[in-house]
Amino acid sequence: GDESDGHQRTWEFLESRVDEVMNLERVRAQITGALVYPTLLITIAMVVLTIMILFVIPRFKEMFESLDAPLPPSTAVLMTVSEFLRAYWWALIPALLAVLTGAAFGACSARGRDLLDTALIRAPKVGAVTRSLAMGRIARVLGVLMTSRVPMLEAIELTERSMTNRHYRDLLAMMQAGVTEGESISSAIARSPLVTAAFSEAIRNGERSGRVGEVLLSMADYMDEDNSILIKSISGIIEPVILLALGVLVGFLAVSMFLPLFDVTSAVGPPA
Repeated sequence: GDESDGHQRTWEFLESRVDEVMNLERVRAQITGALVYPTLLITIAMVVLTIMILFVIPRFKEMFESLDAPLPPSTAVLMTVSEFLRAYWWALIPALLAVLTGAAFGACSARGRDLLDTALIRAPKVGAVTRSLAMGRIARVLGVLMTSRVPMLEAIELTERSMTNRHYRDLLAMMQAGVTEGESISSAIARSPLVTAAFSEAIRNGERSGRVGEVLLSMADYMDEDNSILIKSISGIIEPVILLALGVLVGFLAVSMFLPLFDVTSAVGPPA
């Protein structure tokens, strides 16, 4: 039937243009790789902080009580947090699991996914990266399909299915409706704030020359390279910021723990 023929054409273009399609996976792998090290640092920091609060700080509490000296505010706060976590850990773990489970189910729901997609587009800095990656994906998939002689409407529909962000799926649905009514691709997307003027203008130039697919692939190559540089730059900025934050946190814990000892030493004074 028509549906099986469409699937067959899809498999044929995938097999013949696998190098271009694999660029999508390379970009995704770069994003994942850029997030591994910061995630590892944050995880290690949380584990170390938990161990210190639950097991190390209580040892200092016994020593401070034996000194019978007033505690600085920062030390008193840490002691309070430690006592609370040690007393109610049995309730905090289920509560944390419930929050994480609820967040996961919320993100998988239609409403939650819409909110997440909107946040990814509108967030400062992150929104620019999200939009750039989405435009690169549209250019790559649509360019591969069009140069593989897939009918334009079918190519737009398949590109829509490949998008993970709901706003860009809506954009491609609007594009498909416009093309069905006789509108050009560039005119259909030029009205949307989700794509840049340079993106729609490049497609318009491709339409004038009759080489839209080739223009899209060239644009995808350029955007993939630009996105790779952008991802590396952001990763290079995030890592020292995380290290600085960890250093400040460790310094705060160390000062809070040893400050009472310094106060006691100062109060006793040097031997006569």
